[in-house]
Amino acid sequence: MIRAALVLALTPTTQGSPVPPSPALSQGPPAAQSGPAPAPPEFIRIERGAGHVPLLLPRDEELVFDVIIDVGILGDIDVGDVTLSSGVERTPLGLPSAREAERKVELFDRAWVKSVAKGGYAGYEITHTLTASHMPLDWPRVLYKDVQRGSENRERELKLGILAGTFMAEYRSDGHCGGCSEKAHFVDSIWAWGKPYHCKKCKLAEHRVWRDPKRREVDQNALDMLSAVYAARAMVDLDVKSTAFTIVDRQRVWRVKIERGETRRQSVPAGRFECVQMKLSADLAGGEGEPEGSPSHFQGLFGIQGAIQIWFDARSGVPVLIQGELPIPVPLVGNLDLSVVLKRYRGTPPDFAPAR
Repeated sequence: MIRAALVLALTPTTQGSPVPPSPALSQGPPAAQSGPAPAPPEFIRIERGAGHVPLLLPRDEELVFDVIIDVGILGDIDVGDVTLSSGVERTPLGLPSAREAERKVELFDRAWVKSVAKGGYAGYEITHTLTASHMPLDWPRVLYKDVQRGSENRERELKLGILAGTFMAEYRSDGHCGGCSEKAHFVDSIWAWGKPYHCKKCKLAEHRVWRDPKRREVDQNALDMLSAVYAARAMVDLDVKSTAFTIVDRQRVWRVKIERGETRRQSVPAGRFECVQMKLSADLAGGEGEPEGSPSHFQGLFGIQGAIQIWFDARSGVPVLIQGELPIPVPLVGNLDLSVVLKRYRGTPPDFAPAR
C-alpha cells in the first residue's frame, strides 16, 4: 500500500519536426502567442516552442504536503509527507582547463524541481526522491533522477536532449547484481561446512549496479512527470483551457492531456483557497509496445493510476491539493482514494494567501 502511495514517474514521444536550439532560461511566466509578456522575478521561464505551454519554475519555493489514503470504513490514514521544492543554481560546464592560468569555468543557470516523499506503514519505510533539472544545453537538456531508499532500494535516470541532430531519450536503471565477484556481496552459509555464497536479490542499495542505458527518439517537447505539474501550473497563470504533450516514463511514451475544470474553494491544513482544477489523463502514444520493466498502465504522481486532479490556487497557481486513485483493490472498499494536501509553504508568490 505505502509503496504505491509514494511512487512517481511519466513519459514523452513523437518524431519528424526539426530540433530546436537549446532553450535559454529566462525570468517570468510563459509568453502568450502574441509575444513575450512581463513576468515576476520570482520565476524562471523555460520556453518549449510555439504552441506549447512553457514551464514556470519558482526560484526559491518549498511546499510541504500530507499524503492521506482513504480506506473507507477504516477512515483516513496519514502515510507520510511530500516536500515539493524548486530553485535555480549557477552550475559549472565541465572542469577548468589546467593550462589556463586563471582556470576560468563557464557557468550556466540550472533550474530544478524536486519531490521528496517520506513515509511508512506496518514496518515498510520509504524515502522517494525525484529531481528534474532543466539546462540550456543540447545534451542533456533535461536530467530526471528517481531514487528510492528504505525498505526497498532502486535508482532510475532519464535524459532528454539532442544527440547527432535528433531529440532523444536515454533511460537507465539499476538492479541487483547477478553473481558478481565482489566479496562484500557474499554471505556466510547457515551450515558449518558450507562456503560463503553470493546474496540473492537482497534489498541493500550497495548491492545494486547500473544496467546499460537504452535510447530512443522522442518528441522535442517531451517532459518528465514532475515537470508536467509545472506545465499545468503555468496554464493557470496564462489562462490556458487545455493542452497536450508527451511524457516519458522509463522506456514508454504517453500522450498526456491537461484540461481546466471547475473552480472551487478547497480547505487543506494550510488554509482555505479558491482553486482551479486541472485534470491530467494519459494514453499510450501510437505505436508503443511493451518495453521490459515498464508499467502496463499509466502511473502518475504518487502511484496514481489513470486520471489525476490537481487543484491550483486561482491567483498564484500554487498547487494546494492533488487527488487520484491507487490501483490497490480492497474488499468492500474498492480502489483506494489518495489525497495530497498542502500544510506548509515558503517562498510562494506574494498573492498566495489563505482566504479569510
